[in-house]
Amino acid sequence: MTRGVKTILACALFLALLTGTASGGTPDAKKMVLQLQELPTGFAVAVGTGYRSIAAAAKEDTNVSLAQLKAWGYVTGYEADFRASGSPGVLRGGASQIASTVSVYQSASGAERSLASSVAACHVSPYEELSVGAKIGDEAHLCEVTTKSGNVKVQVYAVVWRRGRVKGVVLTAGLLGGASPTQAVKLAEVQDGRMG
Repeated sequence: MTRGVKTILACALFLALLTGTASGGTPDAKKMVLQLQELPTGFAVAVGTGYRSIAAAAKEDTNVSLAQLKAWGYVTGYEADFRASGSPGVLRGGASQIASTVSVYQSASGAERSLASSVAACHVSPYEELSVGAKIGDEAHLCEVTTKSGNVKVQVYAVVWRRGRVKGVVLTAGLLGGASPTQAVKLAEVQDGRMG
């Protein structure tokens, strides 16, 4: 089940436009993502955590081209992936996968264009936009999708927002009825506090 949920989470990363490495004078994206101690008990850092190059981000996100990332003024990004341990019965109580990403752009307008691209993808079936129900950053959106991984139904929630020239994404995925939009929004609020 864990491999299937990771696959679903990777598909949902269409919302995350990550790349680059930290450089002098640029905020360190690694310090703005969620930290392990901010997650529910039972999570561990998963493979995939780290900085991304602009080429890797363009390759990973099929909805965005390298030319778009350059035009938007992408500077740096970081992705932190976390996985819960436990049996499917235990995992019904919440998300089993969480991804936290930050992308830094040269200007707020670049982050705004990146956010608009992510939100547009949220409006393509089977994805659906829900009400965020909280004030996060300058502008925030909540997307959800329910899909199957083998014989298991998986629910994915993604909060994507912008604070100035920084774009944040928090993704949660878990068994249908386990993951909740409230959990995704609360984690996004924590990350937004790190971005401010």
